[in-house]
Amino acid sequence: MELNLSEAGSELGDIRILNVATGEFLPDVIPHSVGGFPEGSNSEIFYIEKKSYDTHDPENSLNTPYKLHLIGTPVEKDIVIASSKNNPELNISPQEVPWVSVFKNSPYMILGLYTVENNPPLFYASKSELKSGKINWKSLATKEDEIRQFYVHGKDIYFLTSKGNPKFKVIKASFENLDLKNAETITEGNDEWQLSPDYIVQTKDYLIFNKTKNELVTKTYQYNYKTGKTSDINVPLEGNFLVWDMSKEDNEIVLANLGWTTPYNFYSYDAASQKLSDGFFHMELNYPNLANLVYEEIEIPSWDGTFVPLSIVYDKSKLKKDGSNITFMEGYGSYGMSAYMPSFSPSSLALLNRGVILAYAHVRGGGEKGNEWYLGGKKTTKPNTWKDFNACAEWLIKNKYSSADKFGISGASAGGILIGRAITERPDLYKVAIPKVGCLNALRMEFSPNGPGNIPEFGTVSIAEEFNALLEMDALQHIEKGVKYPAQLITTGFNDPRVESYIPAKFAARMQNENGSQNPVFLHVDYNAGHFGGSTIDEKFEQKAKEYAFLLWQCGNEEFQ
Repeated sequence: MELNLSEAGSELGDIRILNVATGEFLPDVIPHSVGGFPEGSNSEIFYIEKKSYDTHDPENSLNTPYKLHLIGTPVEKDIVIASSKNNPELNISPQEVPWVSVFKNSPYMILGLYTVENNPPLFYASKSELKSGKINWKSLATKEDEIRQFYVHGKDIYFLTSKGNPKFKVIKASFENLDLKNAETITEGNDEWQLSPDYIVQTKDYLIFNKTKNELVTKTYQYNYKTGKTSDINVPLEGNFLVWDMSKEDNEIVLANLGWTTPYNFYSYDAASQKLSDGFFHMELNYPNLANLVYEEIEIPSWDGTFVPLSIVYDKSKLKKDGSNITFMEGYGSYGMSAYMPSFSPSSLALLNRGVILAYAHVRGGGEKGNEWYLGGKKTTKPNTWKDFNACAEWLIKNKYSSADKFGISGASAGGILIGRAITERPDLYKVAIPKVGCLNALRMEFSPNGPGNIPEFGTVSIAEEFNALLEMDALQHIEKGVKYPAQLITTGFNDPRVESYIPAKFAARMQNENGSQNPVFLHVDYNAGHFGGSTIDEKFEQKAKEYAFLLWQCGNEEFQ
């Protein structure tokens, strides 16, 4: 088993190899790297090598080589498989990360050049060339082919693409006769049911995939490689399913059953026999007060008439349509990700059982309605992200679910753009804002260690149009002296390799200096954490408790005064 051991949430650690039979680590140590076993091997490690352990070094993630380590040999002898230095013919930019995928069931391997962009350039070569010293990489797909994912089965390759269908489709091609323009379409989405880009898995004989409505309601299907036929997966369970593959050596997968009021649980499903069983991941669950929890899935008109999905979860015995309920709304809206799929969190009972309404705004910039929904909140169209969010808040207030002095909001990372601009554009809508490890100074983002790789998503100051877009999405630049802003709990982890701590710190400093209200503005710096909060479960619970307590305090819950 390969493990990555990093300190205090930095994500820049050492690759170590654990012998699961003995419980002992092997002597191999691959420093400041990220990687793992290639498919079908337990004697090799593929990895990208960072420059050092320093999360604050702006060059740490540039020109990263992709290497092969043979277990039991010195790291100094590791083979470079792809890098900007070794492969000038590939025109690898400094911010692009090379990553190679090999497949036990195929004689081919694939190299992708990755940033945060969803459509990376792809290359392929014979697996027999892996240790040859010079691999003859041939073009497989360009950015213009809009390939999101690929799935290899022998000499065939299946691509998930948005080209020609913003609701996505899966096409089939052959390594031996590559012709993407005339590739066979296996399945595709439509206006009602889009193909979900995040949950497609392979087994020995099947490709398993989901179709969804707004990534909120799912249907699961299986495609048979041998017959070319697609069939429904019908199981006697309520709620949605996420699909996880166990191994490509058999046809067993894990169905993760979940929903807003359905506790996470796991089932084993055999695609060949179409049989469902509890499996060894299944849990017996008994949470209090589930019977009173309900949810609504609606769509509300945004500023330009576009309908935005909004999920609302609450305790039906405590809801009063008089504006008196505290509401806590979250959102994200970046990278084409559907960040808030229906999922029950036991920690949310701390709020729901106190009558707090939980709301999730599925704003543009995410992937809930396909690729066009994503492009509708990216770079120059980014204002749609926070305008959609504010429209959701207005609707909840207008319809008496809550009121402005009972309304809290939160978002993390790129969701910091959303929260920062929501409160700087409409400070009157909210009582509390909790931007967590947030990108609150977008103009300076590309000059941070993780910034260059994010240029495809947010833009660069070196292009006038994109500079103006970054200026518009920069919350720091929109703080106005004397304006009455909401109470804020601004968080950062000092070892965060994705959003440098100085970014939320600058925002907090200016907000504290120029805020015209008496609402508190706190900066919480965790010096033992990175991008995802505390490293231990106790630390994560502590952080969650601080956020909930701040919300309840500021929104007037009597227990928290």
